[in-house]
Amino acid sequence: MMGGDMERSSGAIQNTQNKAEILKWGFGDINFNVCRVQYDKKQELAEGVKNWAFYEKQVTTMREIRAINPDILFFATLRSDYDGYGNDNNLPDWICNYNTKAIEVAKYGVFLADYVEYMEQQGVPIAMMSVAKEWTTFVNATVSAGVITKLKSELDARGVAMPLISDQGFWSTAQGNKYLDDVASLGTEDLYWSFCNHNYGTSDHSLWHGINAKALALGKVLYNDESSHGGGGPTSGVERPITTPIAAYVERCHMYEAGVKGEIFFEIWSRGLNNETRPIYCPWGGTGRKMRAYYIMKHFANHVVDSCYFPSEASDMPGVHTMAFRKNDQVVLWVINEGDAGHSSVSVNLDSSLSGLEIDETVWTEEGDLEGVCETIIGSGTGFQVDIAAQSISCFLFDIEAQEARKLPYYEGFESGFGEWKQVQDDDFDWSRNVFATGTSGSGPSSASQGDWYLYAEGHNANAPDYEALLEKRFDLSDVSGAELRFDYHMCGAYIDHLAVDVYDGAEWVEGVWIREGAQQAMSEDPWHRAIVDLSDYAGLSEVTVRFRTKKSVWHASDVAVDNILFAEPPQTLPYAESFENGLGGWAQSAEDDIDWSHHTGGTATTNTGPSGSSDGDWYLYVENHSNGAYYKSASVEGRFDLSTAVHPELTFDYHMFGPYIDFLSVDVHSGSEWHLDVWKKSGQQQSSNEDDWATARVGLSAFAGNDLVTIRFRSKQRQWHAADTAIDAIQLVDTATPYELWAEASFGSERESVDWSEMGNPDGDHFTNLEEWALVLDPMASDSPEMAFSAQGELFTVNYVRRVGSGLRVRATWSSSLGSGTWKGHGDGFVESSQGVEGDVEFMSASVPLESGRKFIRIEVD
Repeated sequence: MMGGDMERSSGAIQNTQNKAEILKWGFGDINFNVCRVQYDKKQELAEGVKNWAFYEKQVTTMREIRAINPDILFFATLRSDYDGYGNDNNLPDWICNYNTKAIEVAKYGVFLADYVEYMEQQGVPIAMMSVAKEWTTFVNATVSAGVITKLKSELDARGVAMPLISDQGFWSTAQGNKYLDDVASLGTEDLYWSFCNHNYGTSDHSLWHGINAKALALGKVLYNDESSHGGGGPTSGVERPITTPIAAYVERCHMYEAGVKGEIFFEIWSRGLNNETRPIYCPWGGTGRKMRAYYIMKHFANHVVDSCYFPSEASDMPGVHTMAFRKNDQVVLWVINEGDAGHSSVSVNLDSSLSGLEIDETVWTEEGDLEGVCETIIGSGTGFQVDIAAQSISCFLFDIEAQEARKLPYYEGFESGFGEWKQVQDDDFDWSRNVFATGTSGSGPSSASQGDWYLYAEGHNANAPDYEALLEKRFDLSDVSGAELRFDYHMCGAYIDHLAVDVYDGAEWVEGVWIREGAQQAMSEDPWHRAIVDLSDYAGLSEVTVRFRTKKSVWHASDVAVDNILFAEPPQTLPYAESFENGLGGWAQSAEDDIDWSHHTGGTATTNTGPSGSSDGDWYLYVENHSNGAYYKSASVEGRFDLSTAVHPELTFDYHMFGPYIDFLSVDVHSGSEWHLDVWKKSGQQQSSNEDDWATARVGLSAFAGNDLVTIRFRSKQRQWHAADTAIDAIQLVDTATPYELWAEASFGSERESVDWSEMGNPDGDHFTNLEEWALVLDPMASDSPEMAFSAQGELFTVNYVRRVGSGLRVRATWSSSLGSGTWKGHGDGFVESSQGVEGDVEFMSASVPLESGRKFIRIEVD
C-alpha cells in the first residue's frame, strides 16, 4: 500500500483555482495505489433521514481522481475529529450513546453498508475500510467484530462487494497493542484483512516492532494509514526547516525495518485553512503550489510502491539512517543524516556488481533546491562512493545487473522474497508476497503450501475486470535432456478466470502449455493442488522464460496463488543404476553445501585417504577435502526419483571411507515436504587403507513409497581439511516388493490405508481371500467370481479361464461326471488342460473333456 490522504480535504480542493493541476500532482504524477477518504456522521444524523448531498464534493473529487488513475483504491475511515478536536459524538446519537459509550452494533453495520453501497452506485467503490478511526474507547474489538459481521451480511444481501477491513487507524501504538490483544482473545482475526496504526504521541521508534509482531501473530500485516510527510504545520505556506522532513523519514526507516508493509501520506494538500501548510499548499480559493515535502514524497512513493523492502545499514556513522527497496532489477536506497556533521567518501556496498553502472543521486538539504539536487555517480565493483551532507536526505536509484538465466535444478518457496521472479511491466496489476490468508473473503488460500510465504495476485485491489498479472523468470536448459516444472497452486474465488503457464523459447511465446480455468478449490482452507508440467520440448535451449499468468473476471474474490516451485529434470524411475562412467548421471551438486563432489578415476591425490580405484567400472564420485583448507565442511550431491509405483524401494550403494579426518557419510531423503536426515549414516573411518574393499550399504526406503518425487542426498562431512576423502559408487535403486505386493499396490492404491490388503484379507466380502483374488485375476475391491467361458464343440466340452503365473498357489481345472465328493480329478477319460499363451503375468488356460460317455462337469480349483 502506498497512498495519499484527503479525508478532510476532498471538499476544499473544489474551491482552488488550479484543481485539475493539483489532482494530477497528487494522483497522476505520483503512483499512489490508494486514496484515503472518510465517512461522516452527517450522512444520517436523524435515523432514516439520509443526507447523501453531504458527500457531493467528496464524490466529485473521487471521480476526478479515478479519471486520472483508474486503478486507484479508496480506503474509507471514520471522521473522528468531532471527539478528537472537540467534545462531540463522532457517530450519530441514534447509533452511539456518547455518555455511556454504548454502540448500536447492528445499526452501525447498516450505516456503513449504506455508505459502501452509495459509493459503489456513484462509480467510486470502497475497496478498504476501517470500522472506525482512533476511537477504540467506543468502538473496541468486541464492537468491531459485531459491526463487521453485520456489514458483511448487509452487503451480501444487497449484492455489494465487501471492502477489505483494515482496523483501526490507532492513534498510538499502546492503543493498537490493546486492540490487537483483544482481537487475539476473541479469536476474531479472520474478520480483518490487515491492521493500521499512526503511532502519534511518542518518539520511541522501537514500538513499531512490537505492534507489527502482534499483527503477524494474528496472521495479518500492518500499515501506517497516516504517515508524516514532513511538510505540515501552521506556517501559511512557508517552508518547514529540513529537520522536519528528516524526522519524518527517520521514522520511516524504523517503520519499514520493523516490517510495516506500506503507508498513506497524511493530507497531501491543504484543507482550506490559509495558515495550514502541506506538501501541496493551497489557501482557500487560491492557487496551489508544490513544496519541498511534495518532491521528497513523490520521489519516495514512485520508487517504493510495489517494491520489496530489504535490510540495509550504516556503519560507524552516528545519526545516519538507511532504508532500501527493490522492484525487479531496480534498487532505491535512502540515506537520512539527522546529524550536524557530514561524511565524506562513504562506501556503499551491495552483493551485486555495479561496475560501470549509473547511479542517480538526489539530495535535499536546507539550502538546496526544493526538487533536490541531482547528480550521476558511476559504480565500481560492487558499490560506489558518495558524500553524505549534514542534515540531509539522499536518494540513490540504480539498476543492478540482471540475474543470469538459472540452471536446473531450481527451487523457490518465497520464504526470503520473490526469488528472482520478476513482475512484468506491461500487465495490469502485480503479484504480491503474502503470509497467512489474503484477506479477501471467499478467495485465496488460508496459508502457504509449504513454509510461511507464498505469492498471489490480489484481485480485490485491481479495480477493473479482465485484468491480468504476469510473473516470469529466465532459465538455462542447455545442459539437460528433459525438464519438468512442478508447483503448488490455489485457486479459490468465484471470479477467477484462469491461471496459466507460458513459455518463451527465445523466439516466441507459447501460451497455455498448462492452464486451469475457474475456481479449483471451494474454500480457502482446501489443500493446495500440485501441477506437473512437462517442458522437455525446451531442453537444450540456453534461454527459456517461464511465465505465470493469471486473469480475473471481476475485481473481487479472484486471488490466485502459487508456491513450492521446483524446476528440474524429470525424476529417475525404478529400477535405477548409476556407476558414473559418463559423468554424474542424474545426480547434481547441492547449492547448500560448502564444497563439491568430484568425478574421478584411479586413486585420489591425497595420501592416506580415499580408494585406490572404483568399485564398479572405472569412475566414481568422491569428496576431495585436501584443497578446501577448512574444518567441518560438507559436500552434498542429490538425485530425484519417482517412487509412486514402488512398494518397498531399496537403495544400495558402495562406499569407501578411508581417512582419519572423515566425520561422516549420510543419506538424507526429502519426501516432497521435508528433509529426513540420517536415514543411513556411518561416522568416522570405515576402511583402513586405500586397497581395502569397498563396503556395500542397503537402505530401505519403504517409508517414502508412493511419492512421485523423492530427493535422495549423499552428504559427506570432514573434521579437518586433510585425509578425509569419502567416495561412493555403484548406486542402485530397486523395488524389492514381492509380486503380490506390487499387485496389491496397483489394486488397492490409496485404499490400502483403510482396508485389510494382506494375503488373507477379504475387503470385498466375497468367498476369496486377497491371495486367491490375485491368483484368479479378480478385483479385490468388488465381489466377483472367476470368468469361465464354456463351449461344446463336436464331442468336446471346453472351459477357458485365466490364472496368475507365479502366484504360489495351484490354480487348475478338474472334472467330474457326478459332482459327488471325491469324484473330481485332473486326468483320465480324455481330459486335457493346456496353456493358450501368456501376457505379462497372466496365463490363458483351456480345459476340455469328451462328451461321449455322459454328463461332464469342469471346475477351477485353487489350493
